[in-house]
Amino acid sequence: MSQVDREIAASVRSELLRRSQSTRVESQMVLQVIEDEISRRDLTNDERLQLNRRVHELVSGFGALQPLIQDPSIEEVW
Repeated sequence: MSQVDREIAASVRSELLRRSQSTRVESQMVLQVIEDEISRRDLTNDERLQLNRRVHELVSGFGALQPLIQDPSIEEVW
Protein backbone atom coordinates (compact mmCIF):
# COMPACT_ATOMS: atom_id res chain seq x y z
CA MET A 1 0.00 0.00 0.00
CA SER A 2 1.26 3.44 -0.88
CA GLN A 3 1.38 6.58 1.23
CA VAL A 4 -1.54 7.96 -0.82
CA ASP A 5 -3.61 4.86 0.06
CA ARG A 6 -2.87 5.36 3.75
CA GLU A 7 -3.63 9.10 3.64
CA ILE A 8 -6.98 8.55 1.96
CA ALA A 9 -7.83 5.68 4.32
CA ALA A 10 -7.05 7.90 7.33
CA SER A 11 -9.21 10.68 5.92
CA VAL A 12 -12.05 8.22 5.22
CA ARG A 13 -11.85 6.80 8.75
CA SER A 14 -11.94 10.29 10.21
CA GLU A 15 -14.98 11.26 8.13
CA LEU A 16 -16.78 8.01 9.01
CA LEU A 17 -16.13 8.61 12.71
CA ARG A 18 -17.51 12.12 12.37
CA ARG A 19 -20.62 10.87 10.56
CA SER A 20 -21.15 7.93 12.92
CA GLN A 21 -21.77 10.31 15.80
CA SER A 22 -25.05 11.33 14.19
CA THR A 23 -26.04 8.20 12.24
CA ARG A 24 -25.26 4.53 11.81
CA VAL A 25 -22.39 3.86 9.41
CA GLU A 26 -23.63 1.78 6.48
CA SER A 27 -21.52 0.12 3.80
CA GLN A 28 -22.96 2.53 1.20
CA MET A 29 -21.73 5.45 3.31
CA VAL A 30 -18.24 3.93 3.39
CA LEU A 31 -18.23 3.62 -0.39
CA GLN A 32 -19.46 7.20 -0.82
CA VAL A 33 -16.86 8.69 1.53
CA ILE A 34 -14.10 6.77 -0.26
CA GLU A 35 -15.34 7.99 -3.64
CA ASP A 36 -15.55 11.58 -2.34
CA GLU A 37 -11.94 11.44 -1.19
CA ILE A 38 -10.69 9.86 -4.41
CA SER A 39 -12.62 12.27 -6.63
CA ARG A 40 -10.45 15.12 -5.31
CA ARG A 41 -7.43 13.66 -7.08
CA ASP A 42 -6.50 13.80 -10.76
CA LEU A 43 -6.60 10.12 -11.70
CA THR A 44 -7.47 7.97 -14.68
CA ASN A 45 -10.50 5.68 -14.38
CA ASP A 46 -8.22 2.67 -13.94
CA GLU A 47 -6.21 4.41 -11.21
CA ARG A 48 -9.44 5.50 -9.53
CA LEU A 49 -10.81 1.92 -9.48
CA GLN A 50 -7.57 0.45 -8.16
CA LEU A 51 -7.23 3.12 -5.48
CA ASN A 52 -10.87 2.67 -4.49
CA ARG A 53 -10.35 -1.07 -4.02
CA ARG A 54 -7.14 -0.64 -2.01
CA VAL A 55 -8.59 2.05 0.27
CA HIS A 56 -11.78 0.03 0.79
CA GLU A 57 -9.62 -2.92 1.86
CA LEU A 58 -7.66 -0.69 4.25
CA VAL A 59 -10.79 0.82 5.78
CA SER A 60 -13.18 -2.11 5.96
CA GLY A 61 -11.16 -5.20 5.15
CA PHE A 62 -8.13 -6.77 6.72
CA GLY A 63 -5.60 -4.25 5.41
CA ALA A 64 -2.34 -5.85 4.30
CA LEU A 65 -3.77 -9.32 4.97
CA GLN A 66 -6.67 -8.83 2.54
CA PRO A 67 -4.78 -10.00 -0.60
CA LEU A 68 -3.66 -13.12 1.26
CA ILE A 69 -7.20 -13.87 2.42
CA GLN A 70 -8.53 -13.47 -1.13
CA ASP A 71 -5.81 -15.67 -2.67
CA PRO A 72 -7.36 -19.13 -3.21
CA SER A 73 -3.91 -20.75 -3.18
CA ILE A 74 -3.34 -19.69 0.44
CA GLU A 75 -5.03 -21.91 2.99
CA GLU A 76 -3.78 -20.39 6.24
CA VAL A 77 -2.35 -17.09 7.42
CA TRP A 78 -0.32 -17.25 10.65
